[in-house]
Order: sequence, then C-alpha cells, then structure tokens
Amino acid sequence: MIVIDASIAAAWLLNETDVVPAEELLGAFSSEPILVPPHWPTELGNAFRKAVRTKRVIADDIDSVLRRLALLDLTVAPPLQMIEISPLIHFALDLGLSVYDASYVRLAAARQVPLATLDTAMKAAARKIGVATLPA
Repeated sequence: MIVIDASIAAAWLLNETDVVPAEELLGAFSSEPILVPPHWPTELGNAFRKAVRTKRVIADDIDSVLRRLALLDLTVAPPLQMIEISPLIHFALDLGLSVYDASYVRLAAARQVPLATLDTAMKAAARKIGVATLPA
C-alpha cells in the first residue's frame, strides 16, 4: 500500500515527466494498493482546474486523462470524525504543515506505508517521523 498526494497524482496523470519520474511511479502505482485522504478527490480536481488555467491540459481532455485512475487500486479513506480534528491540527502544527498536507503524512504514518509526494515540506515531515517517501 502507498499513500499518494494530489500533486504527484496530477503530475503522473498529465505525463509531466520533467516533474515526476513516470516509470518509477507507474510501477509503484500499478503494483500497490493506493490510499488517499478524504479530501483527495477535491484536491485533485483543483489541480486539474489549475492545469486547464495554465494550459497544461485542455478542458475537453480532462475526462480521458482521469480515466487512467481506473488503472489503479485506489481507496479513499473515510472522512474524519470531529473528535479527530484537534489531534490532526496539533500534528500539523508540530510538523509545520497545513492540515491538508498533514493528513497525508498522518495517514501514511498510521498505516506504516510510504508517502508519494513532490512537496518538499511533506517529504521532510514524513522522513522526520520515519515514513518512507517516493520518489526516492
């Protein structure tokens, strides 16, 4: 199992090989079950909105690009309960991350699985608490 953030998923889906090592990730993404936090679909949607605005993809191609997600064994984690919000906020504060980013790190730590991200702050935070990261 692997936790992937929306930015690396968007880069992979858009074939941005200058940003993400596509072959390395395709191997990991296609051979491992993937787990994402509950806000991931919305965050991925926003990444694609930004990709359209910056002309990295045209709006008419979004559906076909997103169909690549069907190749993955992808599970969205259940929503957090209200009682879990305060610990997540403190976790984020301790690691110097946004609550959104901390949710990826926390999910990977709780499941003891690697985190795939392009975000350097998330990578550093994950490594600080003993979570492996991809790409290496």
